[in-house]
Amino acid sequence: MVVDDDLQDYPDADFTRIQEAVDAASAGDTIIVYPGTYTENVDVNKDHLTIRSENRADSTIVQAANFDDHVFEVTTG
Repeated sequence: MVVDDDLQDYPDADFTRIQEAVDAASAGDTIIVYPGTYTENVDVNKDHLTIRSENRADSTIVQAANFDDHVFEVTTG
C-alpha cells in the first residue's frame, strides 16, 4: 500500500492519509509513505504491520492533529 499526502510524488497512491492505509491493511502488510507532511493521529492495531518512509525519515513528517493524543498509538490487534 502506498500513501502520498498530495498525490504529487506518487499520483497512483492508494491513500492520502496514513490512517486510511492502516485501516485497510492486513497483518503482515507494508505501508510505504511518500514524502510530505501528514497531520493526523494514527492508531495502529494490526499485528506485524510495517509503516515506512519511501525516501527518508526527514522528508516525511507526521504531526499530531490532536495535540492531546499520541501521533502514533500502537496497540496489539
